[in-house]
Formats: sequence, C-alpha cells, structure tokens
Amino acid sequence: GFIAQELEAMLPESCKHIVGEGTMQTEAGEQTIKTVDYARLTTILWSVCKSLQERVAALESASA
Repeated sequence: GFIAQELEAMLPESCKHIVGEGTMQTEAGEQTIKTVDYARLTTILWSVCKSLQERVAALESASA
C-alpha cells in the first residue's frame, strides 16, 4: 500500500481529503495514525491513467 504521510506530502491541496486520521489501540494505549481512502484515490488514479492514455495516443499519431 501507500505510506499515508508520503502521499499526503505529494497531493495537491484539493486532494488532501484522501489522507485522514484514525486511532489504533496498542499496548501503550490509543495511538493516532494516518489513513488512506483508497476508494477516493482510485478515482484520481483512473483520471491520471485516462490523461496519460490521451497523451500517448497523441504522440503515436504525431509520429505516424
């Protein structure tokens, strides 16, 4: 999976909602952890894939 802190640092401000916080029970007590909303991330990744596919198609047609 993704490391939430690294993902949060790379996301534009409009996509910061993809990284959230949760709590986890440990032996030392309750600990706050960063979480990734993979359903929301998938939407962004799909959009990026479509954009890249359009660029590849444009480059392929320009070189043909």
